Amino acid sequence: FKNIPSLSKTGAAKMISANLVKFFILATQVTLALGQWGWKGEMMEVIHNLVDHREHIERYVNDTDVGIESYTYSDDSDVASWIQTHVEQMTTLMDSEYGGIRMWDDIFEKMFALRDSHEMEVTNTNEGPYGGVRVVHKVADDVDSEKAECTKATIQKHAQVVSKFVDRGWKEMHTNHPVPDECD
Repeated sequence: FKNIPSLSKTGAAKMISANLVKFFILATQVTLALGQWGWKGEMMEVIHNLVDHREHIERYVNDTDVGIESYTYSDDSDVASWIQTHVEQMTTLMDSEYGGIRMWDDIFEKMFALRDSHEMEVTNTNEGPYGGVRVVHKVADDVDSEKAECTKATIQKHAQVVSKFVDRGWKEMHTNHPVPDECD
């Protein structure tokens, strides 16, 4: 231990100061992460509400040359509100840097990996007794042709999976959905 220099008061103060800075950076990162999980917790609550009340949901999907057009709605005002909130949350998540949701499910992992290759136009509808959303989800215009085929197939597969969630509920929610062959 003779060769280990002792810290001066100034050196000790600098070391403590540096460690405090590291602590506050870590504490900030943890706070942000917990906030993110809180946000995802809100998302999961809406998703669970939708699955639990799926018998009140109507959904129609049309494949297009560049993706899909879908109409998802309900005559139950709470369910209609959850549909609109869910689509808004997923659009926000897709545009954010916080990763994704259902990342254990291959189709969702792929959808988030391709986030810069597709775009959505969402219109909330509140016509008569029905409320919900109309979504036009398509390949972005600036995507090369090979990536465009994978992106289009992923958009269409994702829409099929969401329809299965509405049709089959919790049974489908626990299923992994493979990536389309066009993405191999």
